[in-house]
Amino acid sequence: MIRVRRAVAVLAGCTLVALGTEAGGEAAPTAATDPSPVEATGREQRLYMITDSVGLGAAPAIRSTFAGWQVTIDADAGEFTDTLERKYVAPRLSNSPGVFGDHAIVATGYNYPYWDPARFDRSVDSMIATLERAGVRHVHWVTLREVRPQDVSPAAWRGAAAWRWYLATVNDHLEAALERHPNLTLVDWAAVADQPGITYDAIHLNNPGAALYASIVRQSVADTTTRLPDGGVLRVAVPDAAGIGAVAVNVTTTAPRSRGFLTAWNCEGPPPTASFHNHVRGEVVARSTIVPINATGEFCISTRVATNVIVDLTGRFPVGGGYRPVGPIRWADTRGSGSRVASGGTLTLDLADVPGVDPTGAGAVAIGLTATGASGPGFLTAAATCGAGVSSSNVNYRGGDTIPNLVIVEPDAQGRICVFALTETDVVVDVVGVFDATGEVNADIPVRVHDSRTGRGPWPAGATYEVQLDGVAASAAVLNVTAVGASRPGFLAAFPCDRPSADSSLLNMAGPGAVSNATIVAPDATNRVCVRTSIDTDLVVDVMGTFGAGFVGGAPKRLVDTRAA
Repeated sequence: MIRVRRAVAVLAGCTLVALGTEAGGEAAPTAATDPSPVEATGREQRLYMITDSVGLGAAPAIRSTFAGWQVTIDADAGEFTDTLERKYVAPRLSNSPGVFGDHAIVATGYNYPYWDPARFDRSVDSMIATLERAGVRHVHWVTLREVRPQDVSPAAWRGAAAWRWYLATVNDHLEAALERHPNLTLVDWAAVADQPGITYDAIHLNNPGAALYASIVRQSVADTTTRLPDGGVLRVAVPDAAGIGAVAVNVTTTAPRSRGFLTAWNCEGPPPTASFHNHVRGEVVARSTIVPINATGEFCISTRVATNVIVDLTGRFPVGGGYRPVGPIRWADTRGSGSRVASGGTLTLDLADVPGVDPTGAGAVAIGLTATGASGPGFLTAAATCGAGVSSSNVNYRGGDTIPNLVIVEPDAQGRICVFALTETDVVVDVVGVFDATGEVNADIPVRVHDSRTGRGPWPAGATYEVQLDGVAASAAVLNVTAVGASRPGFLAAFPCDRPSADSSLLNMAGPGAVSNATIVAPDATNRVCVRTSIDTDLVVDVMGTFGAGFVGGAPKRLVDTRAA
């Protein structure tokens, strides 16, 4: 078997330790540290860390970042996860349980038994079980840097050849462990470490790398103290709710523990099975929906997995104003029928198939439209007419992911709508409400009002685009806004042009891929709606419809931000 040993200097005392990747190697010198010399603290401010030589390089930065906390770090180079548990974690539990608090950091896995992957899974489960017995509420496991040649020196790249191939595999195993352990959070060093200048070889931290490493550990701990838990329910009170039947909201998730979704309802009975918001770990995602409120002026949001939740109110639907909440009720789900929509194909839906909905009285419907498991990048468009030329999109997807969006669409005279798919995908459609003629909804033909890709080029950071609703006396516009080719992570905001720029985001971009979201936003006194971008990006704006007197809009109003709890 190949044996890999790297001599590295760690900590201020320049202790030499070895990083090995095989069983049977020489025992590496121990580098365990004692608790920080601070006064006794409560469990919420005790941090225990078990690590190999990589995390050990961040020990001084960890202590500095968690100033005032009791910090205990046990470390040993060249050891497997199960060995570190036996040598340090289990004895600590027996002999010095006071080192454990609500949070534990595990930074192991570079020494990986690649010939027995199941052993690593067992060691992850065992480590977490031991920490649970110690009373740890949140386990933060640091992912491994997946070494890239552009981020390290040629010598470091060659030196890592014997073991760099399995780093991504270890991260995959950690990702899978999220489903088994609801108290597990991944600290995504793999995502942050895709840059040069943070190690002095392939994986061991220099000073800038140690500071960055410590900062994301600290953020992970902070996030777990504010997130809504797995299966949690958030009750949201709506101000000035007298006479209001439903509200339009934009909901953003940050720091989700894992892949998951949100549902929204009026708090009466159990949560619905239909989701309006899907997210994956590491993403900031904003989605809009219309949700009914109960007699006390509240609605509820439930989470599948722990996440921070931000809720912004964009408008109200008065009782008797022409909008009737229904459900959400599942209208179609091709996953169950085995009838995926083909590339360039359409899915035809009939309102007569939705329980409790009279298609003859429906001037427009509000739906949650979701693409999932697509064969490649593409988009969905919902319209009344099948086979018409497609010039706008409602949902943009990258392929394989699950992407929902709010859509307001007018059915044809027979109560039907068509969903067009650019590439093969499963489609899920949920009805959330119906507008009758008194709602004064115009959603007949989407109008593309701006596409910077065909004109002036990308909008620069801080720029604002004005949407003029010419010839329309509207209380609100339904906009579908798409960002394409973003230069870096950022967001878009929409607001009445005569109001200060909104702090709330209608859309969050992680990078250059196409991302879209619908929003319901009130125009200003001169019938203008503004869209502002925080970063350089191409901008596509479609007016999907307008509301008349049946909607009361205004500037976005923040109702809840769990991060501020």
